[in-house]
Parts: sequence; C-alpha cells; structure tokens
Amino acid sequence: MGAETTAHSPIHILFFPFMGHGHMIPMVDMAKLFASKGVKTTILTTPLNAPFIFKTIEKSKTYSNINMQTIKFHSIEAGLPNGCEIFDSIPSPEFIPLFFKGTELLQEGFEQQLSLQRPNSIVSDTFFTRTNDSSAKFNIPRIVFYGASGQPFIWVVKKSKKDGEEWLPGGFEKRIEGKGLIIRGWAPQVSILEHEAIGAFMTHCGWNSTLEGVVAGVPFITWPVSAEQFYNERLVVDVLKTGVPVGVKRWCLFGDMDDSIKWDTIEKTVRNILGKDEAAEEMRKKAKELSRLARKTVEEGGSSDLDLDAFIVEFDSLRG
Repeated sequence: MGAETTAHSPIHILFFPFMGHGHMIPMVDMAKLFASKGVKTTILTTPLNAPFIFKTIEKSKTYSNINMQTIKFHSIEAGLPNGCEIFDSIPSPEFIPLFFKGTELLQEGFEQQLSLQRPNSIVSDTFFTRTNDSSAKFNIPRIVFYGASGQPFIWVVKKSKKDGEEWLPGGFEKRIEGKGLIIRGWAPQVSILEHEAIGAFMTHCGWNSTLEGVVAGVPFITWPVSAEQFYNERLVVDVLKTGVPVGVKRWCLFGDMDDSIKWDTIEKTVRNILGKDEAAEEMRKKAKELSRLARKTVEEGGSSDLDLDAFIVEFDSLRG
C-alpha cells in the first residue's frame, strides 16, 4: 500500500531540516521512508549543506522520488562568518543567537519555494518557528519535527579550531593509544552503535541518539544537558531500565556546561554498566529485547509500517 495507488497525482511533502547533523540525518531518513511509499518528497536546505544531504540520498532505492532544492543562508547579514551554514560549524557560543537570527532570514526563500513547489504538506524543524506563519499564508498543513574506566572507548568531540587540544590533559592521546579513539567532528554514530564490540553508549540523551541506541540494543550511560534530554533520561533509566545516569541535575544552555560530575563518578558508572553482575546482565538483556521489538515495528507489516500506510491514505483522502 502506498501513495502510488491513488487515482490522482502523488502526495507531495516538503521537508525542511534544521542545519545540524543531528537534525538533518533523521529528517532525510524520514523523507526516504515516505518516498519508499510512493510519496513525492522535496528536501529544502542551504547550498553548503546540499552535498551532505545528496550523498545521503543518492544511494537510496527511492532516489527518483526525492527532489532537493536550496535557498541562500545569509551568514554575513546575520553577523556570522562567511560559510557558517551548519550549527556544528559555529566557532563559539556567542555566535549561537546569530545563527538563529540567520534561520529567521530564510523565510523569504522558504516562501518562494512554497510558491514554486506547491507541496501538500510541510515537515519543518521545530526551530524554524516562522515556517508556521508561512504554511498558514499558503494554506499548507505543517508537521513539526522534534556520542579513566580502563575500558576501550570511542570519544566523539566537537571539532573546534579555536579550542584545539588545549582542554585535553597533556599527553592524553598518547596514553590512550591502543585503547581509546578520539573522533573530532561528525562521526557515523549509527554504524558505530551497530558494531558488536560496543558495550554501552554514553549520550546527552537527544531523542535521535536515544532512538538509535535503542535500535542498536546497547545500554546507556546518560548525561543530559538541555532541551528535553532530562525527560529522555528518565525514559531510559526509569521506564525502559536500560541506562545508568552519571548524576547530572542542572539544565544548561549551550556552552554553560555542568562541570559538577567528577572523573571517579564516570569511572564507577562505566564499570557498573559493563560489569558481569546480575543487574548489568539483565540490563543488556533488556536492551537486546528492545532492539528486536524496535526493528520489528519498521519491517513490512510491522506496526510503524502499517501506521505510515494509514497516515498516507488518510492524508490523501483529505485532498478530496
């Protein structure tokens, strides 16, 4: 069942992801999923982000159903360095408000694309608040879219020309050779989590990372920072019972990090979750079972697959 079964033209959905890897990847995955059901999809982004998205979709079997359009990101006008078009490239915290100012300047280009593309629906990131006004203006429905224990590890850190390696202890990378790996910048998180050698996932509890960890079947070490991450931590620790918290209690905003967690606390948490005792074994067992159930839902005939079919049929019926 899919949109291609309708008697008239296919449903057309325009996807507009926030310019950050953690936002673009899942929304592009969503676009590919809808395209696999016969839905015509358009992904809207900025010129410097287009190659990353194109690389993500070019090998997809549904590539022919996916169109990509770009609109200019006004970096200079917003007070940002030229070419700063992705959140991950912001040079320092004081530029964050300017980046969000730049996203507001996207509205004109966004509305031009709505006029040209005439989609049946818009899926835009919750950070793009002005797209709500634009969708109302064109009478188009909008849907909001909401990484010392003695153990081997991979540590993904933000790539920063300003900070360099100054925040790392002297000789740290030399001491961890053969046991630890530091990745600067973006990392293939899903591929890493899927590897059989991964015993646990220390994460800030963003929703994307939470879902990816559940599907991969790994226990969590939770270290929330802001947004809804503390709620996600409670889900993992108290409801699913597949995670152990490091103990962060203070909600922080971007660069204002809670530094109250000490190294010995992290060491103890890692040892607990990777231990051989009954509690650790039970947690790993639950994580594997959740992975099995999560994968089953998205298979053909699974609950999520059937829900998507039902959504497309219902949405199509509203077009008259």
